[in-house]
Amino acid sequence: MHQQSQGSQRPRRTVAWLCWLALLSGLLVAPAPPASAASTYHCSGYSGCKAAGYKHFGYGNAKNNKTMWWRMYAGHNCTNYVAYRMVKAGMSTARPWSGSGNASNWGVAMKKITDTKPSVGAVAWWKANVPGAGSSGHVAVVEKVISPTKIVISEDSWGGTFHWRTITKGTGWPSGFVHFTDKTVQNLAPPTLGSVPQIGVPVTAVPGTWTAGTALSYQWLLDGAAIAGATGATYTPTTAQLGKGLAVRVTGSRSGHSSATVTSAAAAIGPGALVPQGVPAVEGQGYLGQALVASFVGWVPAESKRAVQWYADGVAVPGANGRRLVLGEGLLGKTVTVQVTGTAPGYGPSAVESAPIGPVYAGDVEVVAPPALSGETRPGATLRVTPPAAQPADSQATYTWLRDGAPIAGAAGPAYRLGPNDLGRRLAVRVDVQRPGYRAHVETLAAPAKVTTSSRTVVRRAVPGRGKVKLVIRVRVPGQAAPRGKVAVLTNGRTVRRRVVGGKLTLVVAGLRPGQRKAVVTYAGNSVVTSSRATVTFQVRKR
Repeated sequence: MHQQSQGSQRPRRTVAWLCWLALLSGLLVAPAPPASAASTYHCSGYSGCKAAGYKHFGYGNAKNNKTMWWRMYAGHNCTNYVAYRMVKAGMSTARPWSGSGNASNWGVAMKKITDTKPSVGAVAWWKANVPGAGSSGHVAVVEKVISPTKIVISEDSWGGTFHWRTITKGTGWPSGFVHFTDKTVQNLAPPTLGSVPQIGVPVTAVPGTWTAGTALSYQWLLDGAAIAGATGATYTPTTAQLGKGLAVRVTGSRSGHSSATVTSAAAAIGPGALVPQGVPAVEGQGYLGQALVASFVGWVPAESKRAVQWYADGVAVPGANGRRLVLGEGLLGKTVTVQVTGTAPGYGPSAVESAPIGPVYAGDVEVVAPPALSGETRPGATLRVTPPAAQPADSQATYTWLRDGAPIAGAAGPAYRLGPNDLGRRLAVRVDVQRPGYRAHVETLAAPAKVTTSSRTVVRRAVPGRGKVKLVIRVRVPGQAAPRGKVAVLTNGRTVRRRVVGGKLTLVVAGLRPGQRKAVVTYAGNSVVTSSRATVTFQVRKR
């Protein structure tokens, strides 16, 4: 039972007498019926409870006992004791509401966090003038929840003393429970570092999982100590922190809840990675006796040292550690690259390599008489290449025949006989003039035209009848077993059009006048087959 320290005009002696009467009326109740509450006292007094194994949590010490917590009366006082416990649980020393500090007002002022569910650490609260409390109400701390209807509390009382007791629900049960510190923000999964910490590389905190509506704040730690000003979600380690343990402490806050703080596992800060600004370029030609010159590259952050190494076919060239490399005979036929490595304190080495140069040649094959392509572009004809003349004189020419730009399987000599598969295609030949140690001369010769073929149209039979004629027509195309296409028959001043299928066509032309007649049969051909014509004369009988 309690009256606040400010705003009351009642003399202290009168208050003490009234709180003692309230204690008697609240605690020394008449025997209750079976449904009423029951209280079992476990200890009494600070020293008595301590001797019995029940804590007073330091409130029995003179300094704490004589302090007015949340502006409550010091000493034996339910509100001062509970205020002390809430501050020790992490709350501010300032009272969390304005207005009366009487115990009866706690659940009213803090109604947003007050309910009827007991939990460990909650404040058990009694209204004024209810069983278990006097005119100023009463507050205590829930130490244990045995069941939803049975709890253990610790309490102090104005004009009384300190107690631990068990309460069973019934008459005298608390009016409610104020959840100051027991309603804490919940961390469901701990925070982690988003990446392995490295010097110069930002590390982003992964805050873990928290209950909905939680606001998060961060503090980065180095070997367990807070880093001044490092309160963002991302932190970039510095060179001086190499090898030290980096962690992040995440605090979750929410209105009406106690905050919760969880710290990630620490990870050692490793060397940073220098970021190259491109790759080295190499100037010069890959010929014996020529010099190659490498350009430098930079890194972020700027490197303090730079090393150069030349390689031939992936093997370091002994002593080739400068920007300039003269191509000697030992490099003939090999591919050359240069590698530039940057280093800086706190950073691992960073190496970048140039594009390959080579293979290294003694010179170029020089063609003094170029190759030439001759022949017709029709099936059955042969295309031939006149070999080139070159220096050095022992250079050799190889041939690759191409059909629409793709190599023709098995066609590798200086001559090529055209076949049915070449019809409608464009042919060419690539000539490679080569000598070991020299850059090859490569030349492609294109055939003069697309491969085409001719056609031949034949009227096998003309069978005249009364006012009509039956024509049996055949179309032959070299390289095509069954040609197709359009045929036009002109006779007696009119034209009849049909299609050839499989090189054959039989048609009857009716409505002809008697007498000798002539028919002109024209096969139209297509883009790769030329047209052809046949003429036939026949005698039409009278009808």
